[in-house]
Amino acid sequence: MFDYIIYIIAAGSALILGLLLKQPLLPEEPKRQSWTLSAIFPTTILALGFTAIISQLGYLTSSYLDYLIALAIGIITAFFSRYLLERILPRPNTAIETPEVTSEPEKPEEDSKNGSDKDESGKDKSYKDESGIDESDKTDQEESHG
Repeated sequence: MFDYIIYIIAAGSALILGLLLKQPLLPEEPKRQSWTLSAIFPTTILALGFTAIISQLGYLTSSYLDYLIALAIGIITAFFSRYLLERILPRPNTAIETPEVTSEPEKPEEDSKNGSDKDESGKDKSYKDESGIDESDKTDQEESHG
């Protein structure tokens, strides 16, 4: 019965101080995907966890000093979750990256006067046929052979 009182003191002090530190009681919707720190989670849960660790390590010895230790754990975890938790464990990047849309329309490519890849007949020099050979390479080879 003694252990339950210690856990209630730690969780209660963390919850009350978390609310006094202007943390919301519950995270924002949807709760499963919310990374909002609240008074219930992770503040109270951390207080219960740290109390269990201290208890299992043997520092709680069923004396009146244990009530003060539980109160201190609740206070420390409330301040920890409010001011330090996001610095140690930052929020994950869950936003989907969308490419930025520019407001300027694309400019059409200019003619062969400015050095495009078209020859005099208007065909694209870098056009490849089905065999994967560049069309301009074929004409160069034909001219050199004959």
